Amino acid sequence: MKMTIHRVPISVLLKKGLALLLTLALLGPMLSMSPWLGVAAEPVGTIPESHIPEFIVPVIGRDAAPVIDGAIDEQEWSGAGRMVSVNSSRRIAETGGIFLDPRDLTFWITADDKNVYVAMKSEMPPDGRLITNLKPYDVSDTQVFQDDNVEIWFDPWRGAPEDLRTRDLRAFQMAINEDGGFFTASHTSWGGADGMWRPGWTVGSSTDSDWWYLELAIPFENLGITADNFDWSWGFHAGRGFKQPFQYTNIAPRGPAFADFTSMAVLNWEEENTPFVRHLNMRNPNGNVSPYVELELVNPTSSPYTFNVYINSNYLGDAFRGINGTEYVVPAGGKQSVIVQDGWSEGTYGTTIYITSADGSKVHFFRRMIWEIAPTDPRWELENKPAGQAFDFQFGYFPSYNTFKAEIDLRRLRLDEAYDEVTGAWVKITDKNTQEVIADGQFPAFTNPVAGVSVVEFDLGDGVKNIAA
Repeated sequence: MKMTIHRVPISVLLKKGLALLLTLALLGPMLSMSPWLGVAAEPVGTIPESHIPEFIVPVIGRDAAPVIDGAIDEQEWSGAGRMVSVNSSRRIAETGGIFLDPRDLTFWITADDKNVYVAMKSEMPPDGRLITNLKPYDVSDTQVFQDDNVEIWFDPWRGAPEDLRTRDLRAFQMAINEDGGFFTASHTSWGGADGMWRPGWTVGSSTDSDWWYLELAIPFENLGITADNFDWSWGFHAGRGFKQPFQYTNIAPRGPAFADFTSMAVLNWEEENTPFVRHLNMRNPNGNVSPYVELELVNPTSSPYTFNVYINSNYLGDAFRGINGTEYVVPAGGKQSVIVQDGWSEGTYGTTIYITSADGSKVHFFRRMIWEIAPTDPRWELENKPAGQAFDFQFGYFPSYNTFKAEIDLRRLRLDEAYDEVTGAWVKITDKNTQEVIADGQFPAFTNPVAGVSVVEFDLGDGVKNIAA
């Protein structure tokens, strides 16, 4: 794991069926056996035809706020909305933009009376390396979209009363890579954009051999909102820009532009200790390649609460397979796992999840997805580096400080953490014509796969220079 601390305005901390089965498991205080047994019922209300997902997200107390350190703790985020898998930019016309990318990814979202909090956990490529060219300078740069990145949009005015909606109300766009390089802007619904807007966020990011972890805290004041904005629904995009191969993904349907406010997922904020639904998994934890959907019904209130659950997960166009409008009464302070799995091992599946209150007045969770049980497209297509380039080398020259900075990333060497076996590394700047050495520097010992060096107080001069490491 790599760690760097950057002193920048955005306050970044980087650490670098054959048979259908239904499984129920109750956690927490239990009043009796009978209240939580599923009772057959019809779905309450009409299941939406739309592909726009909708979630209830609880507002937490400030004392329950997650620590933004790039080390995602499930317990810290247990009171947050949780969503797994994102829609791919493939097969948009065929699926209406709800075809899932095969790579594992989870988003969390919540808020207190000061910040909105977002976290993401995304699987790493097989070589353990993300594409990260834009470095964490003070300037917002669209170059971040050429890197592996995470992109978040908020429209805090989506469900606001008409008398509060004006032409200049803004949605907010934030994209960031592993190292903290970023692009941010605010947008009006009529197309006006302000590329100078900054979220004033705190960011924690880290990687290990399996996962990229990202945590964000975004202050209300920089979104131009107050706690009153929790009285109505928000629009929300949460996407991951993959580079190997390129796929731009989103919780909301792919197809419409991210700047299309009407295509955003819907977040319905509720007061602290409200019942809500967490999406835990779309992958069988025992390793079986088969349809699998796991959710958790959470009731933090002091009274039993009834969820009406509809989950249809089947081959496209096949007969219904799942839970058809079943009521689950979760006791006070309790949690209940709901798992739907099937025995098939290939093909394309369609899944609809529609969970409401008993009377249908609240939609706790709604999402449609189309996905391949055993994906036919490769999950990863790793970049081929030019011959002789066994490691990644990046550099920058800062004339205002007369400083040259360089970084070497050894992860492509696949040394199995034995980076201290590298005996040394150097960087050298020479004049192309005279071959004169203008400056050089030695990298520190490699205790992790990435090392950097700064060379200061030298005269770069005019002409073409060669840089070698």
